[in-house]
Amino acid sequence: MSETATLLAVLLLAAGATWLVARAARPRLANSPLLRVIAAVHVGPRERVVIVEAGEAWLVLGVAPGRVNSIHTLARDASALPEPQRPFADWLRKVTEKHGSR
Repeated sequence: MSETATLLAVLLLAAGATWLVARAARPRLANSPLLRVIAAVHVGPRERVVIVEAGEAWLVLGVAPGRVNSIHTLARDASALPEPQRPFADWLRKVTEKHGSR
């Protein structure tokens, strides 16, 4: 084989190996009728707080590598969650509405 064909074969092999590794590392999300993630927020570089619907309850969980802690249990009701505070989004909307009439 020529040098160009050999280089092309090595590059294709490297690209294929990279794709396979990325595909194998991707988390597999299963659709379960028993559990459903309602909300999640990062609270650190590798830590999250997650609300999971499990039957008739919502579980507030602290999730870190190798560890899951139950923080609180809520009744299965969207009104049980407080509205998220969005001060910057509200301020930006007000400013754009005020200056948009020019």
